[in-house]
Amino acid sequence: MKKIYIILASLIFFCSCSKNNPVSPPIEPPVSKDSLAVITGTIKDISGNTIQAANIYCRNTGNSYSTSTDSLGRYKIHKIIPGNYSMIISKNGFTSDTSNISLNFKDSLSLNVQLSQSLWYKIQENANYLRAFDAYNGLFVNPQLTIYTTTEAGASISYQSGMMKTSNFGLNWFDGIDNNATTRIYKASDDKLFIFTCKWQDGNGNFLGENKFYRSFDYGNTWTSLVDFNFDGIQECSVAFTNNAYYLNIVGWIYPIIGEHFMFYKSNDQGNSWNSYSPIYNYNIISVNKTTSGKIYIQNYSDSVYYTTDGINWNLKIITDNNLKNNLGNSVILPTGEMIAGSNSNYYISNDDGESFNQVNSNLNSNLPNVNKFVYNSLNEIFGYYTGDYMGISGCVYKSSDKCVTMQKYDEGLPQSYNVSGIYIRDDYAYLLCDGYVYRTSKKTTETNKINKRDISIRKIQSQSKSKIYH
Repeated sequence: MKKIYIILASLIFFCSCSKNNPVSPPIEPPVSKDSLAVITGTIKDISGNTIQAANIYCRNTGNSYSTSTDSLGRYKIHKIIPGNYSMIISKNGFTSDTSNISLNFKDSLSLNVQLSQSLWYKIQENANYLRAFDAYNGLFVNPQLTIYTTTEAGASISYQSGMMKTSNFGLNWFDGIDNNATTRIYKASDDKLFIFTCKWQDGNGNFLGENKFYRSFDYGNTWTSLVDFNFDGIQECSVAFTNNAYYLNIVGWIYPIIGEHFMFYKSNDQGNSWNSYSPIYNYNIISVNKTTSGKIYIQNYSDSVYYTTDGINWNLKIITDNNLKNNLGNSVILPTGEMIAGSNSNYYISNDDGESFNQVNSNLNSNLPNVNKFVYNSLNEIFGYYTGDYMGISGCVYKSSDKCVTMQKYDEGLPQSYNVSGIYIRDDYAYLLCDGYVYRTSKKTTETNKINKRDISIRKIQSQSKSKIYH
């Protein structure tokens, strides 16, 4: 009878523990490191060249592993806990590659990847960004790959120049012209450049900088001051170049006099000297541009348009489309001879040397690239950009092969949201100032993209190990 009571008590105790204090599940023994998975591989480019310092990431919700390739493009990640993972391989200048893999115990996975070059890449990974980069909106790249960027109209910079330059793709930035004026760059030819500098007001009634015209005949390496204009501010400035004459238009103002001052100048000696020039009676010229044939157009403040073929006789051009008249000052001559005028909502094209214009039915109806910023490759394809704005709209780079009828995004490799400050094409490679850093296309703009390739194989070192439950 005593034994029965002991057994009964034991049963009551066991049931009590099971109901109120559940027994913990059996504890699995620690997993041996030798039974975990391993990933190895080699990273190359599409041409078969190994890629050094590529970043390798193996991740899931609970675990993360990383490494980088050695000088021969090889990598190894070991002691990986089994599970489903995302493998991400990235390298500046190349398109990232992502693979989904599943690993068991003692798996040895070989993952070899060929990365294709990304369209855009940051030339110097350790570059210093250009301060106040969103105040700049112009780019020029000379044959020595010195890059110049100039400020946009109305920009005010008190601690660096209105034109900055870098000879090492952004590791160091230097003053292009030593002043605090806002600047615009104009190109008469590849080696002949002109810079117009403008004063700006600091908000306390102080005018800073200068209103001067500079010239360089050596791709921007040296600059000569040509003429000084006695204005407190400049609203508009445009330049047109022909073989025989250069034309300069300025819309300025003098504080505190109310009203604008319209000045038009002509130079017959490649900009060495400038003389005031009155091509039409009671002129208030706000823009000047030219066609491929050399025809010079000027736009009057009243939206009247005049043109000349000899620089002496000026003819009134009758235009009935008010939108075109308002935007004709914002125009450009395509290398194929057409003239495109436009704003941020409409493009107009002329196929007859500016005699008549038709609206372009573009696939874009907002945030159109400014035609004055167009650049071209050797196939006469158009490249332009929308800078981005303070309302959260990202910038965008576009390419068009059909004279702006369709404009396709051309920004693979750039950040998800970015601000553009200038684009230029040199030897069919495109250069971009994006978020204050210098980017370049990894291949010529006339070439097409190649696609990443992967070679994945999994080998079992030995049969999968099963966990044992200890009681």
